[in-house]
Amino acid sequence: DTQRASSGGGNSHRQLGGGLKRTTSWQRGHRQARAVNAAAVRAILAATSVLADSMAEDGRCVLAQVCHVMRQKLRSRQSLSRSGSSTFSSACSGSAKLPTASFTHEGGQGGKGKENQDISFSARPTSGLHIFAVFDGHGKRYGQLSARSAASFVKSFLCHNHRWLIDCPEEAMRSAFVEAHYAIRRAMLRTNPRMREKDDYLLHWVEYDDEDQKWDAVDGGTTATVVAIFSSTLVVASVGDSSAMLLGRTRSGELSYEQLVADHSPTNIDEYRRLQVDRSGCRIKFVYDCPDFTEWPIFAKDEDGGYVLDMGGLASADAHDCLVKNERDERFTLLLIPSETAQLVPVSDTVAASQPGFSVTSTVVEEQAITMTRSLGDFYAHH
Repeated sequence: DTQRASSGGGNSHRQLGGGLKRTTSWQRGHRQARAVNAAAVRAILAATSVLADSMAEDGRCVLAQVCHVMRQKLRSRQSLSRSGSSTFSSACSGSAKLPTASFTHEGGQGGKGKENQDISFSARPTSGLHIFAVFDGHGKRYGQLSARSAASFVKSFLCHNHRWLIDCPEEAMRSAFVEAHYAIRRAMLRTNPRMREKDDYLLHWVEYDDEDQKWDAVDGGTTATVVAIFSSTLVVASVGDSSAMLLGRTRSGELSYEQLVADHSPTNIDEYRRLQVDRSGCRIKFVYDCPDFTEWPIFAKDEDGGYVLDMGGLASADAHDCLVKNERDERFTLLLIPSETAQLVPVSDTVAASQPGFSVTSTVVEEQAITMTRSLGDFYAHH
């Protein structure tokens, strides 16, 4: 989310052992996850017929046993809510051999008009190539637009350039992401033609409740995680924090998983090092997101001049009720993009007189907060 949490919503929490506090939305999310579990089970059960076709006999027996247990769980949860959206399909028009199952939810309590900004797709441009992708939009006004625009472009680009993707996957993925970034920009400009372009970011005219109005930077973007499978090769490309997990079993038969690409989050020390080298990036603050808006640093320099986790900053953040957002005890964190004064290109007197704000020649772009170090869109954060 590119909006910084308000103290009104952030202070609602439950105390846990060890002094950590869970957010109300975290607890609500877990209740919601239990409530929508039945829908997820249905999606997986729907996939079993396709899975069975590609399995040996002993594998089909194990699958049947798993399905029996899942059906029992499903019957025991019939009274639970069925909100959310689940789908099952082959990767492209029923012709793919790799089945897919997906589930998405708008978050929080769900419903109540809240926009779901998750977009995914699967494609099979050739018989030997499968592509799967997830885009998680953020930003109240342009989050879904960003996710949809990026997904549409990446799917079209990779399907059209499928030979390049197989021969040079890194270059093809990189080009797809770069062009999707600008596809989001074009989509925003089409949606609101009155936007003004400033360097590498966009400005829109904002009217506040207190009748104040000004030009400010457009916010909104999306994560992108794309997986391509061909021959015996699996390629993963990602920006943001939509994790790609490879699931499997150990030799002893226990379930296991591996995260294929590190999240581009404010706690990623490699991302912090990368931005410290950049002249503009070193102005960005990596901080814990506390309900009282105090800013405690995530990283510090050690005696050798390198960067390490700032344990003092972490302790201070916990003392100021920084909330835990998931079961991994990860705190809420932010990148703070500093404000700046932007000089605007003058327009003709006719345009200035006919459209609000076009007579303004400079504006103060407000500080923006974002929860990831890389994304598509989020033009002010990346400029």
